[in-house]
Amino acid sequence: MNPHEMPHDFVPHIAIVAQNSLEGLGLMGLFQRIVPQCQCSLFASNKAMLEEHENAHFVHFFIDTPSLIEGLSFYQTVPTRTILIVHGQPTDKLVQDFKQIDANQPEKQIVKDLLTRMQHDHGHHPVPSARQTGEQLTMREKQVLALIVKGYINKEIADKLKVQPTTIITHRKNLTQKIGSKAIGALTIYAVMHGIVNVEEI
Repeated sequence: MNPHEMPHDFVPHIAIVAQNSLEGLGLMGLFQRIVPQCQCSLFASNKAMLEEHENAHFVHFFIDTPSLIEGLSFYQTVPTRTILIVHGQPTDKLVQDFKQIDANQPEKQIVKDLLTRMQHDHGHHPVPSARQTGEQLTMREKQVLALIVKGYINKEIADKLKVQPTTIITHRKNLTQKIGSKAIGALTIYAVMHGIVNVEEI
């Protein structure tokens, strides 16, 4: 199945292959916070991942360098969906052609890099949410959402849109119900993946 042709109720499934359990669990926890509508599976080896791959469609593969080198023949068949977890600048020429996430960066930068990778891969095609009901955000809700993920508080949003703070609270309640989450990370990923904001604006 092409990632751009997912059914409306499809839950994006991400594979994390990491021989370092703590690193894998850390990335998995980060995904669960910022992309709660995704399903993450953590594997300690390529063999374990490939056994499940027969029955699961993974939108992305996040892997460490040893796993990539060990399973290079497979990952070369899905290069656009493979993202390498690195620590600084990798020196192995075999891995330099793959997209990378530097695990040594602060969390905010890692989140921004993840959003950038996803926006680049999917453009403005929405990633469906497990709670999605088909409801579309109104133009005003999109404006409020964009300002929320840019870091503005309710009063500041009300001032910018020239409405009462209570109106913003109502819009915020409605849009979070439609998206299915109040978490800023989830709202941010929704806004990016639906073209409401660009990563650079966050």
